[in-house]
Amino acid sequence: MGRGIPVVARREGGPAEIIQDMQTGYLYDDIREATEKIQMCIVEDHSRIERISSAREYARSHFSIENYLEKVSATMLR
Repeated sequence: MGRGIPVVARREGGPAEIIQDMQTGYLYDDIREATEKIQMCIVEDHSRIERISSAREYARSHFSIENYLEKVSATMLR
């Protein structure tokens, strides 16, 4: 996400908690849906560019080193 590469991931575990489907990336449940989402990535230039921008901003605001250090510090001070 932070590198500007569209993310297509299975809708389970970590990716499902991080990616907002059709906003910051693409989530799928089965191979048919995965194929559709990958095709969307390739064909829909405008939507892909918007999602990449949203994903980069989301990654920057939620997973920056500053954010990580702040969360670790807060946890250690408990």
